[in-house]
Amino acid sequence: MNNGMAVNGGANQNFGTQVPYSGFNQNGMFQLPRAAARPNNAALSRSGESEAQQVSRFNNLPLEQYRGELYGLCKDQHGCRYLQRKLEERNAEHVQMIFEETHMHVVELMTDPFGNYLCQKLLEYSNDDQRTRLIHNAAPQLVPIALNQHGTRALQKMIEFVSTQQQIRMVIDALRGHVVDLVQDLNGNHVIQKCLNRLSAEDAQFIYDA
Repeated sequence: MNNGMAVNGGANQNFGTQVPYSGFNQNGMFQLPRAAARPNNAALSRSGESEAQQVSRFNNLPLEQYRGELYGLCKDQHGCRYLQRKLEERNAEHVQMIFEETHMHVVELMTDPFGNYLCQKLLEYSNDDQRTRLIHNAAPQLVPIALNQHGTRALQKMIEFVSTQQQIRMVIDALRGHVVDLVQDLNGNHVIQKCLNRLSAEDAQFIYDA
């Protein structure tokens, strides 16, 4: 994605021209103290299938065959990889199909060990309207997502691919007021760094105002 993006009916906004923020310690962290990483207690389900059997389930099968089952596939290691490959094909109908079955579960999927990878790809290959809905659905929980070891990756990808001023405002409004907590957390700190690197100086001002 180019740094100059169309925002609000065609006005270009450059998100990469500001002077990089220098207030990081020698490890590249934002300068406030960080807290220890939060433990993840998610238990991964295991099936009785062999690795080869699990992989073969998705070989050469059309996405349409899994209609109505895509949300479940997002939380399966091999199913998630299959859906990522489908998104990478850039077939608009397939992107829409995956979006329709997952956008209402975006908070859960962003913090899932496998689903977070699907969310990252979906944010990358979705169109502006789809991406806006994903951000809108996730916005009330962006802080817990940022603090989660899986969610932080998906949220950083969300910030990387914001493409309209509306999307930017939703992210800023969700994080504003929680900057100190995020900076002091290992996972949250990476989200703040992404905002500093990705947003314009004006849009990132909420961080300096914290």
